[in-house]
Amino acid sequence: MENLKVIKHHSYDRYTREHINIFKFFFLFFSFLFLILFPGVNALIKNDLTLFDADNLPDLGVYISILLPIYFSIVVINSYNEISVLDTGLLIHVYFFLHFRKFVPWGDIIQIQEKMYLSDFVAIVQVKKLTFLHREVSKFVGVGTMTSSIVIFPGLKDNEELIETIQNHIAE
Repeated sequence: MENLKVIKHHSYDRYTREHINIFKFFFLFFSFLFLILFPGVNALIKNDLTLFDADNLPDLGVYISILLPIYFSIVVINSYNEISVLDTGLLIHVYFFLHFRKFVPWGDIIQIQEKMYLSDFVAIVQVKKLTFLHREVSKFVGVGTMTSSIVIFPGLKDNEELIETIQNHIAE
């Protein structure tokens, strides 16, 4: 992957990066809140499973209500990917806290469509396989559970050019 020639790199503008940082803050806040409030970690370490008895079900509801924003934040943050166009496919810069790149060959792209997602009309690129979190993004945008999705937000620089490039390669 070191010898891949990047034709064009598409990154986010400053305004969109600020939105990503807001979701990262929510993730950290709710994760910290969960660790403070959830006595189940201590109970599981002591092998005390009485925490999960019927008497404690209301407490579990509180913990689940904290876990859902954590899950939502992870999926939304993972929706924002920087994308590099190569001769042989797309290089997706997946970042949450760890930055890594995942290559998607042109042949693995299934389709591209427009949908409403997080109050924006975005382009959804369905691919055969990317990461587990990209499969979760597919659930969020409503395009299925068997494929992964890459979301192209309006804040991605030259997004129309990227969409046109992808559509041209799908048509081939």
